[in-house]
Amino acid sequence: MVCVREIQGVVLSELFRCLEYFDAVPYLFYSDKSYNEEYHQEIKRVNKSLFEEINSNHIFDFPIHDLVYTNYILRNLCQTLLKDYRVIIAPCGPKPFSLLAMINSLSYEESIEVWRISPGLKIKKVDRKPTGLISVIEVLFEEEPETV
Repeated sequence: MVCVREIQGVVLSELFRCLEYFDAVPYLFYSDKSYNEEYHQEIKRVNKSLFEEINSNHIFDFPIHDLVYTNYILRNLCQTLLKDYRVIIAPCGPKPFSLLAMINSLSYEESIEVWRISPGLKIKKVDRKPTGLISVIEVLFEEEPETV
């Protein structure tokens, strides 16, 4: 997640390292140990330099199987940041977090953007097997009252 003050002419396809192009305040969300201890540790190992660069108060681990709580964290952070920043959420996985990012962007109309960041052809294929766990969240969209 990135909070942007100013954009400096960026081509969207070149945004894999989007922090290099923005006057940005980065926030990091990553899956906590409840999903998979090995995956949690791998995230921290592979992204060690990123964890060192970002203010520790801007790093959040979340329980991927508790979408209500994860959405609560994300929504509250967005509400606070929207007072001073343009908010861009760039989810790199897992998919449930990407879903929450898109739901939050819909809630704030054009105030929150969700960008897909991809390593392109360099992506390493991983044969992931389903765990059998199911995550469910109820989403309600209220209609805007008509004005006369």
